[in-house]
Amino acid sequence: MSSSSSLALVTGASSGIGKAYAEALASRGFDLIAIGRRQERLDELKRAFPDVAVEPLVADLATDEGVAAVAELAGSRPLTMLINNAGVAHYKPFAELSADEAAELLSGAKGQGVSSAAGPPIQGRERR
Repeated sequence: MSSSSSLALVTGASSGIGKAYAEALASRGFDLIAIGRRQERLDELKRAFPDVAVEPLVADLATDEGVAAVAELAGSRPLTMLINNAGVAHYKPFAELSADEAAELLSGAKGQGVSSAAGPPIQGRERR
């Protein structure tokens, strides 16, 4: 399969590991749907790779609305790859987290809606 016709959805694409994945995929010719919370950083990513299609989407996957927007998009596009890297960080010792903060870190639910929506289309492509 040629990466020139491949589409990857990357969550957490505006910084850190997600940005590194997005940059690596774009440099290999993948078109991207880049999900992040910071429009200006997603726009920088798009400008950095003019030879591939980069579709930025601002969404906070800590919210039901953000998960729904990304899940809907993931389920409607011919994705080749999902890098579900959205994460959460609370910059303090675990013992100092509130109950809600600890639950958010431990639940793993942040990207489940995205994975659930993207899985069947990607699996369907592999079976063709």
